[in-house]
Amino acid sequence: MTNSNIPDFLIRAAKTFVQAFIAVIIANITLIMNHMVSWDFSDWKGWLAPILIAALAAGISAVWNLIVEHINSKHQAEILSQLDEEQVAKVLSEMLLKKESKEETITEEITDNHEE
Repeated sequence: MTNSNIPDFLIRAAKTFVQAFIAVIIANITLIMNHMVSWDFSDWKGWLAPILIAALAAGISAVWNLIVEHINSKHQAEILSQLDEEQVAKVLSEMLLKKESKEETITEEITDNHEE
């Protein structure tokens, strides 16, 4: 999870919504500029299609990510259930070390960029 308060699948769905909305708007503007379709952006109905398409894409993304998250957590639980206490402690400490290492790398990059 990126933020402890917001589940990962919601963040991904929001990003998908924005990406799909922008893509649909760009596609429609291209069609309008080529005189292939006339579309009035001042009318609320002109914005409804991109919003609905983006919402549909975000919904599909959210459902897909929930399924993947569920499968991954189930798989991880299955693996952990096969380990004894010592092995679980080892796996968890390795995960913690990887997370700390990643955070240190990010902090170093931020510091380096700030100094430049």
